[in-house]
Amino acid sequence: MHAYTAGYDAFVAKFGNDLDGDGIPDEEDNCPTVPNGPLLGTCMRWDYSPQNPLQKRPSYLPENPSQMIRCKSQADCDNNLGPNTHFCSMNQEDWDLDGVGDVCDNCPTTFNFDQVDFDEDGIGDACDNCPKTPNGPLFGTCVTSRAPCNNKDLLCATSDFCSMNQEDSDGNRLGDVCDKKINNTVTLNGTLATVCIDSIETSSYYTINPDCCNTTITCTYRDNNNVEHLLPRKDRICKAYGFLRCKTLMLRVT
Repeated sequence: MHAYTAGYDAFVAKFGNDLDGDGIPDEEDNCPTVPNGPLLGTCMRWDYSPQNPLQKRPSYLPENPSQMIRCKSQADCDNNLGPNTHFCSMNQEDWDLDGVGDVCDNCPTTFNFDQVDFDEDGIGDACDNCPKTPNGPLFGTCVTSRAPCNNKDLLCATSDFCSMNQEDSDGNRLGDVCDKKINNTVTLNGTLATVCIDSIETSSYYTINPDCCNTTITCTYRDNNNVEHLLPRKDRICKAYGFLRCKTLMLRVT
């Protein structure tokens, strides 16, 4: 039991348990395990707007609760994390009004009272750009190898990257670790290059000439509206990009 004030024990005796020591009884606390009350708060990442600095809108992307800084004033957040990056939540803030406080909400700006998180990465399914593949603050996935990672005891290869921040390099609202785009390796074979497109269903091989680093490879795909798209062109590439449904006629060398 934490004694943040002289009358705290009396408070608990009168109003019940307070696991996070924030001055709000557990049965009334919208974040019973993460402090956000009058006695103790938590520095919450927020989208600061110079035009409206008093609007404390939380960042859409939650943080790992165990790594969040505790605070008793805004100065604690400013001094530890820099000004205008975090807000000291001490008033049970709940931006999306789903009954879950912002500091422990896995979708702070999206209503999701059930807090369902299928891949257990710390991002709720309601706002996760890869709801079935981890890429959040609790657990991630290596972008190239698709191996699990957390940047601690589970690491990606040096040339790989552990996605734990909802990375979406092409801005299509699908996280890199679950986007239809997949990395394809190119290996040299004498004067020819062999492009191996790894698919969930099959693995196909295409031979191109003269070598991968002097060849531009593009691949088209059709979206749900039957509109054809091209992957971004890359000059002098040693990695090709394809889609899971990319067939022979859709892969071409220019």
